Amino acid sequence: MATGATKIQHEAVESGVASGAPPPRPKQKRQALLITSDDSLWPQVGAVVTSEVVLKHIDSVDQLLSTIEPGYAAIVIWDGRGETDIATQLAKIQRHSPRLAVIAVDTAAMAAQWTRLAQQNQIVSMVVVPFSAQSFNDAMGRAYDEVQTRIELLGKADAQPGQASAPAVRKTALMIGAGVLALVLVAVLGYFLFKNSSPAPIHAVAPAAAPAAAPAATPAATPAATPGAALDAARATAPGQHSGADSVDALLEKAAQAMLERRYIDPADNSALGYYHSVLAYDANNAEAKQGLDRLAELLLSKAQTALDQQHVDSALQALEIARGIIPGDPRVQALDARLSKMRADLGSSLIQAAIDAGNYERASALIEEAGRAKSLTPPQLAQLRDDLKHRQSESDVDRLLKTAQVRVQQEHLVDPANDSAAHYFALASKAGAGSTALTTAMHEYGQHLMVAARSALDQHRLDEADRLLAQAQLCDVPAASIAELQHEAGAARAALAGEKREQSRLVDLVKSRVAQGSLLEPGQDSAVFYLASLKAANPQHEALPELSHTVQAQLLARASSQYDQGHVAEAQASLQGALKLGGSAEASALQAKLAQATAAPAGADLPLKLLRPVAPQYPVDAATRGTEGWVDLSFTVLANGRTGNIQVTDSSPRKVFDRAAMDAISAARYEPIPKDQAQVTRATKLRLTFKLDK
Repeated sequence: MATGATKIQHEAVESGVASGAPPPRPKQKRQALLITSDDSLWPQVGAVVTSEVVLKHIDSVDQLLSTIEPGYAAIVIWDGRGETDIATQLAKIQRHSPRLAVIAVDTAAMAAQWTRLAQQNQIVSMVVVPFSAQSFNDAMGRAYDEVQTRIELLGKADAQPGQASAPAVRKTALMIGAGVLALVLVAVLGYFLFKNSSPAPIHAVAPAAAPAAAPAATPAATPAATPGAALDAARATAPGQHSGADSVDALLEKAAQAMLERRYIDPADNSALGYYHSVLAYDANNAEAKQGLDRLAELLLSKAQTALDQQHVDSALQALEIARGIIPGDPRVQALDARLSKMRADLGSSLIQAAIDAGNYERASALIEEAGRAKSLTPPQLAQLRDDLKHRQSESDVDRLLKTAQVRVQQEHLVDPANDSAAHYFALASKAGAGSTALTTAMHEYGQHLMVAARSALDQHRLDEADRLLAQAQLCDVPAASIAELQHEAGAARAALAGEKREQSRLVDLVKSRVAQGSLLEPGQDSAVFYLASLKAANPQHEALPELSHTVQAQLLARASSQYDQGHVAEAQASLQGALKLGGSAEASALQAKLAQATAAPAGADLPLKLLRPVAPQYPVDAATRGTEGWVDLSFTVLANGRTGNIQVTDSSPRKVFDRAAMDAISAARYEPIPKDQAQVTRATKLRLTFKLDK
């Protein structure tokens, strides 16, 4: 078998990642280095890779390291089958060049181990053998994107495979490799930031999202926040203007797109950094935004390290200071600070200016004071830096307050809670010296929201809340006439509400009065039931309704039961129906069953009724004096005990002369009790009583 070195010498190098001027990305071929001692794997890979891939064969990891220069950028396809010390070999690869993206090839039995390494971002993905063309090329696509991302962040390497390395060049490259070893896992995270999320193909194990390495900056939501705190105050609510229509999900999508397009921190209003901070302004605990900021910090630290290695101090300072604002206590930040401290005399004011530009005002202030004590800067330089710091700090503080206020407006936290509302932050911004244009614009929008909220409160009769909103609107750019109109409506609503309360109180008193009088159902529009219904219609939630309803219902049920016992079935039914309108109960159901039985058609209607006590009507004195005679037709019910009930006059002549005497006579009459073996325990009957004078 020919060696990997020989194969490389015989194939044209077309990757383009190590050349001086990068060719257009769509035309660029992918450089892939296959590390395997298995001769059968080479044709398998060659059969499935696309024509865009230039494949090179290398026998071992050690041969790879001796073949390519440190810092070289390429895809590495590593056959890990039978490898006993994967971690050590991976460390060698990563130490040699952070621009290498590794795809592991192994059996399905080893998938769990490679999955963990993918989750730790030590490899891009793993492909199970035997593999399909689809799964393999999907993995190649992800690895290629990862290589391009690392080139964007770390710059390009100058050497190509097979080139001889000068001692000085190799020494510098080795220093770069050693410096980025601690950050190599960080660099791999770039894959997850720039690759659109999609289901992993069959046979491919894709890396999971990396866990957050350090707490992300959160919005400064309370007045206790230090005005110059590093980025947590200056950028807590996003450097760009984002409308309330941008939901958290929409902002996260924009952040992901910005990461994909390498807009990490610039432009300020359309960068991943800005969008993640905007998300945290709406949701201070959003895990995805915090993780995104942590990933950005990792990438920025890696970029700062590489920039320092290449003596690009300004770029290193910018990346470091922004990373410091996200993860201020990270040991890697301190390590870079220590490295920069040796260069501070040569950096002059650049270090301080970078801290100011990144919004790390406390650090900038400390550096200015240190420079003053060390006399490393001239008094005019120090004065200019102090003025710039004061101006930028004031602008940042005001900007933070105004943007936090605008977020609270979109969240409809207009006046509450007292220490975290739009009203609170607008007041603080005014005291901090907000520019008239910015404050006027923001307050105008705030005033519109206040008026809409006040109208809603009025419509829902929340008058105290409406008063508070209108009082706040008076401090905004809202026409006085508009405020006065709503205040007039609020006054009218308050007067109407007072009248309604008085009327409801009157209805409560009327219900109680009619209950005391026994006027439960009659007269129809002056009874306890009538006034109770009126109260319920006026205010279904009135606090007196439950107790009054219970009282009236209990009285009606007691009356219905008494009427039933007296044989007045029709009256009992009327009382029961009134009670049922106020709600059901076991007592009402039992009485309803009794009344239904009493009014059913008699089963023994053909059996004669035996009168035990004769009907003896009393002749009315007035009728006897005048010599009036007549008759009365009555219908009534004979109860099981022989008593009569439900007595009604169906006709009479003359009208209403003998009615009372006839009803009293039937009420006093007694019949023989109905046998218990009959299905019907009551009997309905009719009778005519004739009234004649003795001649």
